[in-house]
Amino acid sequence: MPERTRRKVRTSVQEHATTKRIMVNLYGKEAETVEKEVEVFEVEPAYVRVSAGRTKNMGNYESLRVDVSITVPCYKETIEETFEAVGDEVEDMLDYEVSRYLNDE
Repeated sequence: MPERTRRKVRTSVQEHATTKRIMVNLYGKEAETVEKEVEVFEVEPAYVRVSAGRTKNMGNYESLRVDVSITVPCYKETIEETFEAVGDEVEDMLDYEVSRYLNDE
């Protein structure tokens, strides 16, 4: 199974981060509370959404369809670079998920 790579969004706008307590709950797993640094926007943020999907012919008239969509808040000045970074993340996640389903068979 290929390993996913993660890319960070670099912004030229000064970021304001704070520590918040958030709840992480993955499908079928017990929820855990973690402390995580998250960005707090001082103005109404813009949102970048990237979606992609892939259909793989599995033979015997069966198909596998995997879709990935990510929506990220950002400053209006960083829309283009956020779009590029989110697009790369969606592509990595899509490749990872397709290979994971194909290797499970």
